[in-house]
Amino acid sequence: MNKAVPNYSVRELLTDARNYLVPMYQRNYAWEEGEINQLLQDVLDYQQKNQAEAKTKPYYIGTLVVFERSDGSLEVIDGQQRFTTLTLIAMCLKRLADKEVVSIDMTWYGKLNLDFESRAKSSKTFTCLYQGVALNHLQSAEYNLDVVNGFALVEKWLLSRKGQLADFCDYLFKNVQVARVSVPNDTDLNHYFEVMNNRGEQLEKHEVVKAQLMSVLNNIADKSTREANLRVLSKVWDSTANMEKYVQYGFTPDERHVVFGKNDWGQFTPSDFGDLLSLLGSELASEAKPADDAKRSLQFLIDTPPPSAQSGEATLSPERFNSVINFSNFLLHVLRILSGKDIPLDDKQLLAQFERHILKTDEAIKKTQDFIFALLKCKYLFDQYIIKREFAQNEDKWSLKRLHFYNVKSQSYINTFDRDEEDGFEGTNRRILMLLSALHVSTPTLVYKHWLNGALYELFQMQEVNAQHYLGRLERLARQFVYGRFLSVDKPAGYYEMIYQNRGYTLTDVEQAGVAERLEFGNIDNNLIFNYLDYLLWCEGIENKTADDVIKQFEFSFRSSVEHFYPQHPMDGHIELGQEHLHRFGNLCLISHSKNSRLSNFQPKAKRDHFKAAINNKNIDTLKLYSMIKSMDARGEWGADQIQEHEKNMLSVFDHDIRRGVQA
Repeated sequence: MNKAVPNYSVRELLTDARNYLVPMYQRNYAWEEGEINQLLQDVLDYQQKNQAEAKTKPYYIGTLVVFERSDGSLEVIDGQQRFTTLTLIAMCLKRLADKEVVSIDMTWYGKLNLDFESRAKSSKTFTCLYQGVALNHLQSAEYNLDVVNGFALVEKWLLSRKGQLADFCDYLFKNVQVARVSVPNDTDLNHYFEVMNNRGEQLEKHEVVKAQLMSVLNNIADKSTREANLRVLSKVWDSTANMEKYVQYGFTPDERHVVFGKNDWGQFTPSDFGDLLSLLGSELASEAKPADDAKRSLQFLIDTPPPSAQSGEATLSPERFNSVINFSNFLLHVLRILSGKDIPLDDKQLLAQFERHILKTDEAIKKTQDFIFALLKCKYLFDQYIIKREFAQNEDKWSLKRLHFYNVKSQSYINTFDRDEEDGFEGTNRRILMLLSALHVSTPTLVYKHWLNGALYELFQMQEVNAQHYLGRLERLARQFVYGRFLSVDKPAGYYEMIYQNRGYTLTDVEQAGVAERLEFGNIDNNLIFNYLDYLLWCEGIENKTADDVIKQFEFSFRSSVEHFYPQHPMDGHIELGQEHLHRFGNLCLISHSKNSRLSNFQPKAKRDHFKAAINNKNIDTLKLYSMIKSMDARGEWGADQIQEHEKNMLSVFDHDIRRGVQA
């Protein structure tokens, strides 16, 4: 009889008397903000869902595969990234509780039970973190900076949700479960580890959804109609599932001319599913094979590999572009746009949401057909009007491009707008690209990309996409997020209300009581505040013709560490800045975590010197930082007066934007 796999609560795992060892063959700790925030947010979401439903269902976050050594210690074979992160969370909460920053009981967490074999640096870092050593003392080559940065990211997330931590921690430590799997003593660990890291993937959730939608269409009574519907579903699904590849290349050249505009491929001609069925009917009927999609089932999808790309395509390699989202999460965006319902943008709920809104409804066939059409239209809009990361001509940059047909032998990607300025730093295409990238880098996870949902929703409603109208809607969306949610001194507006009910933002004066507090270190809800400000600074420079090359060529990237320009912990010989100025918005900027680790204790002039080479190369982390450096150079120093002046200037940029938005 097989023994049941034991489940451990997070508290039981962290207080287990056994010693867990991460062996040398495991990679170093590698989780960054996306993975860490995802884990924490998932737990918070499930805790709040349970709370709303007055339930205490457990939440399973995966398995921990271990091998028991002869000395009784447990060698971690799989799951060490998650286990390390859970340990960092517990250590951070213990530190915050000991300092009475949060009212959480962490007295039960009495010792570390996770260690690193033959990695003295990692073990030393863990010990110091557990003992409460300040992070600024761990920013050197003696310590594992990836672990230190992970701890800082955990602390940032926890501090931003201090009011929710009591319920969150109670659920995390009692109801979040980990399955611990022990491999047999005679296991070849080298072979097992190789298998674990090269194992085939299970059938993905989006493939299950496809099979379920096929099952719905199989209920169509008329055979020819049923088969035609299934062929369209299969064609649309297969052409949209590759998020890195433009949707047109999922169709034959003849189909592209029909669906995406004759001799153009940059239009979307069908108006609904019936129209799409009519346009593709004769084309797809000729492609039908005896083992048609009408006979496909979930088992067929499991047993059959995905179809290969069509041969003979005159297309550039799909590796040229990287998408900002994966297909499973994209499906939820489409479902939300189509239904108009407040559907969670988290692919863990993919199957449940499709069951609720399509599969188990009274109009399942009609809703399936509507979804197929919406999926194709949204993917077309996504490819045409949403940024991608482009790798071409030895460059790596954001792009906003559409596919254009010239002739049978020539098709290429051109700017979606401003097609005469392919490489320029001005124009509407560049402005839209800048705003979209500012929104994207502020939300590094694949789930809950509300900016993307808002942009696609606006595009889906437009009869014809006009560059200025699209830009205006994106700027309104950004203002709603920044002023209606992150800087709101009243109850923050919900994303669904802002996007689908067009709720305005209540903030009309950046000097009203409470705004300055929302901008202080530790109180900033989202880095979009910094990134949107950088977007406004860039626009101001371009519009007023005052932008130098550093500003013109500025590009948004994933810089997520909030840095004090005047340091919190100055090096010996330098005075400490008063708390009333240290944490003010005027002394804060975004930089990368690696630079924060190296520069955090440096004086402002030393930080400026570090960035001098990049500035000479027309490059800078953020435009707010660039403004601070220029202000310091003009004044000759950086102190309380300069912080106040810079903050006043930055608030005036927000104020001007608010007034412009009111007039729009």
